[in-house]
Amino acid sequence: MLDLVQGQEVLTLSSADSIPALMAAQNHHFRLQLTKEHKLDWQCSFRWGSVVLQSGCLVFGKYKIGLVGENESPPLLPYDYLLIHHNPKIYPEDIRKETKLIIIDGSNRFGTRRWVKKLATELNIPVHDTAEQGAWILNL
Repeated sequence: MLDLVQGQEVLTLSSADSIPALMAAQNHHFRLQLTKEHKLDWQCSFRWGSVVLQSGCLVFGKYKIGLVGENESPPLLPYDYLLIHHNPKIYPEDIRKETKLIIIDGSNRFGTRRWVKKLATELNIPVHDTAEQGAWILNL
């Protein structure tokens, strides 16, 4: 699950199987006093104000976040951060050398998390594992 917050609005990207995560996010949204919620599936394309998701790359402000999930190819567009979700098969050549950080979300199995960390170490790219480190927050 990924929340994008602009002002009092939040756009949540999630999969249909993340109902418990969506319920947990409700408390977070309430605490932030967000008044409008929009929910979309990971694999859609959209434009929301200055936010664009297209071809597996999320552009949010000056940042680009590549999204890779199960049965998805890594984005061809350049990105700063790479978010791994839902246990994709990923190989060293799938990860851009200029990647600043790889984020592994909680939808990944232990084996996928371990494999991505090994790849990241070999490529000298830092990793944030939300299962161990909690939410990754990027403030614009």
